[in-house]
Amino acid sequence: MKLRAIFKLPHANTKLSEGFTLVEVLMALGALMIGVVALWGLHMSSLKLDFTSNLETRAAFRANEMLEQLRSIAMTNFADPALADNTAHPTTDNPDSIFTRTTRITAVKNWERRVVVEVSWPERVWVPGAANTRVARAKTYTVRLTTYIVSLN
Repeated sequence: MKLRAIFKLPHANTKLSEGFTLVEVLMALGALMIGVVALWGLHMSSLKLDFTSNLETRAAFRANEMLEQLRSIAMTNFADPALADNTAHPTTDNPDSIFTRTTRITAVKNWERRVVVEVSWPERVWVPGAANTRVARAKTYTVRLTTYIVSLN
C-alpha cells in the first residue's frame, strides 16, 4: 500500500487551498475599518444629541419651576407686586449656572396675567475659519414657556 493512501496526502499536482491570501485579509480589514469609522461617527452624534437634550430638559425644568412659583404667589395674593403688569425678572440661577432665566408678565385683564418664562444658555459651536482653521462661536439656545394665571376670587 502506498504511503499517500494511508495518510490521505494530496497528490503532487493538486493545490492546497488552506488559509487566506494577503489581499483577502487586507480587503476584510478595510471593510471592517469603514464600519468602525461609521459607528464612531454615529456614536459621537448621539453623544452631542444627548448633551443638548440634557440641557434642554434642565432649561425646561427651570422655566417650569418659575411658573410654579408665580402660580403659588397668585394663589395667595393675586395683587402681589411680583405679578404686576410689564414686570420683567432677569435672573441667573446661580453663579456657576450657564442658564439665564427671564420672566415677562403682562396683564390681559384685571383678573388675568400672561406669563412668559424664557431660559437661555450659550453653547459653543465650531465653524470653519480662515486658512483651514476652526473657530468657536457662541450660539444661544432658548426654551420658552407661556401660560396664563387667573384670579379665581
